Amino acid sequence: MATENANAAENGSELPAAAPRECLVRGVMLPQFLLNPDEYARVLPAAAALGEDELLPVNIDVRSAVATVVGALPRITTYRDEAEKLYRFDIAHFDQLQLRTFAAGHAHVQLLAASARPEALAALSDSATKLRERIYHDAIALARRGLINANPIADFKTNVGYRKLALDLLGMVKLLRDSWEKIAFRTAIELSELEQAELFGRQLMDAVRTREEMAATVAQLQSQRQRSFTLFSRSYDQVRRAIIFLRWEHDDIDQICPSLFARRGGRRRK
Repeated sequence: MATENANAAENGSELPAAAPRECLVRGVMLPQFLLNPDEYARVLPAAAALGEDELLPVNIDVRSAVATVVGALPRITTYRDEAEKLYRFDIAHFDQLQLRTFAAGHAHVQLLAASARPEALAALSDSATKLRERIYHDAIALARRGLINANPIADFKTNVGYRKLALDLLGMVKLLRDSWEKIAFRTAIELSELEQAELFGRQLMDAVRTREEMAATVAQLQSQRQRSFTLFSRSYDQVRRAIIFLRWEHDDIDQICPSLFARRGGRRRK
Protein backbone atom coordinates (compact mmCIF):
# COMPACT_ATOMS: atom_id res chain seq x y z
CA MET A 1 0.00 0.00 0.00
CA ALA A 2 1.48 3.33 -1.02
CA THR A 3 1.78 6.16 1.52
CA GLU A 4 2.11 9.92 1.41
CA ASN A 5 5.87 9.71 2.08
CA ALA A 6 6.58 10.45 -1.55
CA ASN A 7 4.71 13.74 -1.22
CA ALA A 8 7.78 15.43 0.22
CA ALA A 9 9.17 15.66 -3.30
CA GLU A 10 6.28 17.95 -4.21
CA ASN A 11 7.20 20.67 -1.73
CA GLY A 12 8.84 23.72 -3.20
CA SER A 13 8.09 27.13 -4.64
CA GLU A 14 4.44 27.77 -5.36
CA LEU A 15 3.13 27.98 -8.88
CA PRO A 16 1.71 31.26 -10.11
CA ALA A 17 -2.08 31.16 -10.18
CA ALA A 18 -3.25 31.17 -13.78
CA ALA A 19 -6.26 30.23 -15.82
CA PRO A 20 -5.97 27.64 -18.61
CA ARG A 21 -5.03 28.99 -22.05
CA GLU A 22 -5.29 27.39 -25.45
CA CYS A 23 -2.31 26.16 -27.44
CA LEU A 24 -1.93 24.52 -30.86
CA VAL A 25 -0.40 21.02 -30.65
CA ARG A 26 -0.10 18.88 -33.80
CA GLY A 27 -2.93 20.85 -35.41
CA VAL A 28 -5.29 20.48 -32.42
CA MET A 29 -6.30 23.24 -30.00
CA LEU A 30 -5.58 22.03 -26.46
CA PRO A 31 -5.82 23.61 -23.02
CA GLN A 32 -2.44 24.69 -21.68
CA PHE A 33 -1.87 24.48 -17.92
CA LEU A 34 1.54 26.13 -17.73
CA LEU A 35 3.74 23.52 -16.07
CA ASN A 36 7.39 23.30 -17.01
CA PRO A 37 9.12 19.88 -16.83
CA ASP A 38 10.76 20.62 -13.47
CA GLU A 39 7.45 21.54 -11.85
CA TYR A 40 5.73 18.48 -13.28
CA ALA A 41 8.58 16.27 -12.07
CA ARG A 42 7.78 17.29 -8.49
CA VAL A 43 4.51 15.33 -8.70
CA LEU A 44 5.92 12.17 -10.25
CA PRO A 45 7.30 10.46 -7.11
CA ALA A 46 3.94 10.63 -5.31
CA ALA A 47 2.15 9.52 -8.47
CA ALA A 48 4.50 6.57 -8.95
CA ALA A 49 4.04 5.54 -5.30
CA LEU A 50 0.30 4.94 -5.76
CA GLY A 51 -0.73 1.30 -5.72
CA GLU A 52 -2.91 -0.06 -8.51
CA ASP A 53 -5.76 -0.50 -6.05
CA GLU A 54 -5.59 3.22 -5.15
CA LEU A 55 -6.05 4.55 -8.68
CA LEU A 56 -9.31 6.31 -9.47
CA PRO A 57 -11.04 6.02 -12.84
CA VAL A 58 -10.89 9.18 -14.94
CA ASN A 59 -14.65 9.48 -15.07
CA ILE A 60 -15.06 13.24 -15.41
CA ASP A 61 -13.86 15.77 -17.96
CA VAL A 62 -10.34 16.56 -16.74
CA ARG A 63 -10.12 19.87 -18.57
CA SER A 64 -13.34 21.18 -16.97
CA ALA A 65 -12.41 19.84 -13.55
CA VAL A 66 -8.98 21.47 -13.59
CA ALA A 67 -10.42 24.76 -14.86
CA THR A 68 -13.01 24.69 -12.05
CA VAL A 69 -10.40 24.16 -9.35
CA VAL A 70 -8.00 26.74 -10.82
CA GLY A 71 -10.84 29.28 -10.64
CA ALA A 72 -11.66 28.30 -7.05
CA LEU A 73 -8.11 28.25 -5.68
CA PRO A 74 -8.05 31.90 -4.50
CA ARG A 75 -11.15 31.23 -2.33
CA ILE A 76 -9.97 27.79 -1.19
CA THR A 77 -6.58 28.96 0.05
CA THR A 78 -8.13 31.47 2.46
CA TYR A 79 -9.20 28.50 4.63
CA ARG A 80 -5.76 26.91 4.80
CA ASP A 81 -4.82 28.19 8.28
CA GLU A 82 -8.16 27.20 9.79
CA ALA A 83 -7.93 23.73 8.23
CA GLU A 84 -4.45 23.22 9.68
CA LYS A 85 -6.00 23.30 13.17
CA LEU A 86 -8.41 20.46 12.42
CA TYR A 87 -7.68 17.27 14.32
CA ARG A 88 -5.62 14.77 12.28
CA PHE A 89 -6.17 16.68 9.04
CA ASP A 90 -3.24 16.43 6.62
CA ILE A 91 -2.60 20.05 5.63
CA ALA A 92 -0.42 18.80 2.77
CA HIS A 93 -3.63 18.46 0.76
CA PHE A 94 -4.03 22.25 0.88
CA ASP A 95 -0.34 22.90 0.26
CA GLN A 96 -0.12 20.57 -2.74
CA LEU A 97 -3.53 21.16 -4.28
CA GLN A 98 -2.41 23.83 -6.74
CA LEU A 99 0.55 21.81 -8.01
CA ARG A 100 -1.51 18.62 -8.25
CA THR A 101 -4.27 20.48 -10.10
CA PHE A 102 -1.89 21.81 -12.72
CA ALA A 103 -0.15 18.42 -12.93
CA ALA A 104 -3.45 16.71 -13.73
CA GLY A 105 -4.06 19.24 -16.49
CA HIS A 106 -0.52 18.84 -17.77
CA ALA A 107 -0.82 15.04 -17.94
CA HIS A 108 -4.18 15.37 -19.70
CA VAL A 109 -2.73 17.69 -22.35
CA GLN A 110 0.21 15.36 -22.94
CA LEU A 111 -2.19 12.47 -23.57
CA LEU A 112 -4.39 14.52 -25.89
CA ALA A 113 -1.39 15.66 -27.91
CA ALA A 114 -0.04 12.10 -28.29
CA SER A 115 -3.47 10.73 -29.20
CA ALA A 116 -4.44 13.41 -31.70
CA ARG A 117 -4.69 12.35 -35.32
CA PRO A 118 -2.01 14.33 -37.16
CA GLU A 119 -3.53 16.54 -39.84
CA ALA A 120 -0.70 15.70 -42.24
CA LEU A 121 -1.52 11.99 -42.00
CA ALA A 122 -5.22 12.68 -42.53
CA ALA A 123 -4.46 14.71 -45.66
CA LEU A 124 -2.08 12.01 -46.94
CA SER A 125 -4.72 9.34 -46.39
CA ASP A 126 -7.36 11.35 -48.25
CA SER A 127 -5.10 11.95 -51.26
CA ALA A 128 -3.94 8.32 -51.30
CA THR A 129 -7.53 7.04 -51.14
CA LYS A 130 -8.57 9.16 -54.14
CA LEU A 131 -5.57 7.97 -56.15
CA ARG A 132 -6.27 4.35 -55.22
CA GLU A 133 -9.84 4.79 -56.47
CA ARG A 134 -8.70 6.10 -59.88
CA ILE A 135 -6.04 3.45 -60.41
CA TYR A 136 -8.36 0.68 -59.22
CA HIS A 137 -11.07 1.48 -61.77
CA ASP A 138 -8.53 1.69 -64.59
CA ALA A 139 -7.03 -1.62 -63.46
CA ILE A 140 -10.48 -3.23 -63.53
CA ALA A 141 -10.92 -2.11 -67.14
CA LEU A 142 -7.52 -3.55 -68.09
CA ALA A 143 -8.32 -6.85 -66.37
CA ARG A 144 -11.61 -7.15 -68.25
CA ARG A 145 -9.69 -6.85 -71.51
CA GLY A 146 -7.30 -9.58 -70.34
CA LEU A 147 -4.33 -7.22 -70.30
CA ILE A 148 -3.43 -7.79 -66.64
CA ASN A 149 -4.01 -10.53 -64.10
CA ALA A 150 -7.47 -10.00 -62.56
CA ASN A 151 -6.95 -12.19 -59.48
CA PRO A 152 -4.96 -9.74 -57.28
CA ILE A 153 -7.38 -6.88 -57.99
CA ALA A 154 -10.10 -8.44 -55.83
CA ASP A 155 -7.94 -7.73 -52.77
CA PHE A 156 -7.61 -4.02 -53.56
CA LYS A 157 -9.88 -1.07 -52.73
CA THR A 158 -12.08 -2.69 -50.08
CA ASN A 159 -9.39 -2.68 -47.39
CA VAL A 160 -9.69 -0.22 -44.50
CA GLY A 161 -6.83 1.34 -42.53
CA TYR A 162 -3.59 3.14 -43.28
CA ARG A 163 -1.47 -0.01 -43.59
CA LYS A 164 -3.95 -1.72 -45.92
CA LEU A 165 -4.30 1.41 -48.01
CA ALA A 166 -0.52 1.51 -48.37
CA LEU A 167 -0.39 -2.17 -49.34
CA ASP A 168 -3.16 -1.63 -51.91
CA LEU A 169 -1.22 1.18 -53.57
CA LEU A 170 2.09 -0.69 -53.58
CA GLY A 171 0.39 -3.85 -54.85
CA MET A 172 -1.36 -2.08 -57.71
CA VAL A 173 1.83 -0.26 -58.66
CA LYS A 174 3.70 -3.57 -58.94
CA LEU A 175 0.88 -5.22 -60.89
CA LEU A 176 0.69 -2.42 -63.44
CA ARG A 177 4.45 -1.93 -63.79
CA ASP A 178 4.95 -5.64 -64.45
CA SER A 179 2.61 -5.30 -67.45
CA TRP A 180 3.56 -1.79 -68.48
CA GLU A 181 4.91 -2.68 -71.92
CA LYS A 182 1.57 -4.28 -72.74
CA ILE A 183 -0.71 -1.58 -71.30
CA ALA A 184 1.26 1.64 -71.77
CA PHE A 185 -0.77 2.76 -74.80
CA ARG A 186 -4.07 1.20 -73.74
CA THR A 187 -4.73 2.88 -70.40
CA ALA A 188 -5.38 6.35 -69.01
CA ILE A 189 -2.97 5.60 -66.17
CA GLU A 190 0.29 7.52 -66.39
CA LEU A 191 3.67 6.50 -65.03
CA SER A 192 3.69 9.67 -62.93
CA GLU A 193 0.55 8.40 -61.17
CA LEU A 194 2.24 5.11 -60.39
CA GLU A 195 5.23 6.98 -59.01
CA GLN A 196 2.91 9.09 -56.87
CA ALA A 197 1.05 5.99 -55.69
CA GLU A 198 4.33 4.33 -54.69
CA LEU A 199 5.37 7.46 -52.81
CA PHE A 200 2.04 7.60 -50.98
CA GLY A 201 2.33 3.92 -50.12
CA ARG A 202 5.81 4.28 -48.64
CA GLN A 203 4.83 7.43 -46.72
CA LEU A 204 1.81 5.65 -45.26
CA MET A 205 3.91 2.67 -44.21
CA ASP A 206 6.33 5.03 -42.45
CA ALA A 207 3.38 6.70 -40.71
CA VAL A 208 2.01 3.32 -39.59
CA ARG A 209 5.35 2.38 -38.03
CA THR A 210 5.43 5.72 -36.20
CA ARG A 211 1.88 5.22 -34.90
CA GLU A 212 2.73 1.74 -33.63
CA GLU A 213 5.71 3.15 -31.77
CA MET A 214 3.47 5.88 -30.35
CA ALA A 215 0.99 3.29 -29.03
CA ALA A 216 3.35 2.40 -26.20
CA THR A 217 3.84 6.08 -25.42
CA VAL A 218 0.09 6.68 -25.31
CA ALA A 219 -0.39 3.77 -22.91
CA GLN A 220 2.27 5.22 -20.62
CA LEU A 221 0.68 8.67 -20.78
CA GLN A 222 -2.74 7.20 -19.99
CA SER A 223 -1.29 5.62 -16.86
CA GLN A 224 0.41 8.87 -15.86
CA ARG A 225 -2.78 10.86 -16.37
CA GLN A 226 -4.71 8.43 -14.16
CA ARG A 227 -2.07 8.71 -11.44
CA SER A 228 -1.95 12.50 -11.62
CA PHE A 229 -5.75 12.63 -11.65
CA THR A 230 -5.89 10.41 -8.56
CA LEU A 231 -3.59 12.72 -6.60
CA PHE A 232 -5.54 15.76 -7.74
CA SER A 233 -8.95 14.25 -6.98
CA ARG A 234 -7.88 12.89 -3.60
CA SER A 235 -6.44 16.21 -2.44
CA TYR A 236 -9.42 18.17 -3.70
CA ASP A 237 -11.83 15.81 -1.91
CA GLN A 238 -9.93 16.22 1.36
CA VAL A 239 -9.78 20.00 1.00
CA ARG A 240 -13.49 20.13 0.20
CA ARG A 241 -14.37 18.02 3.23
CA ALA A 242 -12.34 20.30 5.48
CA ILE A 243 -14.07 23.41 4.17
CA ILE A 244 -17.49 21.73 4.48
CA PHE A 245 -16.71 21.18 8.17
CA LEU A 246 -15.47 24.74 8.66
CA ARG A 247 -18.47 26.25 6.84
CA TRP A 248 -21.10 23.79 8.06
CA GLU A 249 -23.46 26.49 9.34
CA HIS A 250 -23.22 28.59 6.18
CA ASP A 251 -24.22 26.06 3.50
CA ASP A 252 -22.04 27.79 0.91
CA ILE A 253 -19.54 25.07 -0.02
CA ASP A 254 -20.39 25.15 -3.72
CA GLN A 255 -19.56 28.86 -3.86
CA ILE A 256 -16.16 28.24 -2.27
CA CYS A 257 -15.14 24.75 -3.39
CA PRO A 258 -17.50 23.45 -6.12
CA SER A 259 -18.19 19.76 -6.56
CA LEU A 260 -16.51 18.34 -9.64
CA PHE A 261 -19.43 15.94 -10.07
CA ALA A 262 -22.33 18.37 -9.66
CA ARG A 263 -23.10 18.50 -13.38
CA ARG A 264 -23.39 14.74 -13.54
CA GLY A 265 -26.27 14.59 -11.07
CA GLY A 266 -24.45 13.04 -8.11
CA ARG A 267 -21.25 12.28 -6.33
CA ARG A 268 -18.69 9.74 -7.41
CA ARG A 269 -19.23 6.23 -6.11
CA LYS A 270 -17.03 5.33 -3.17
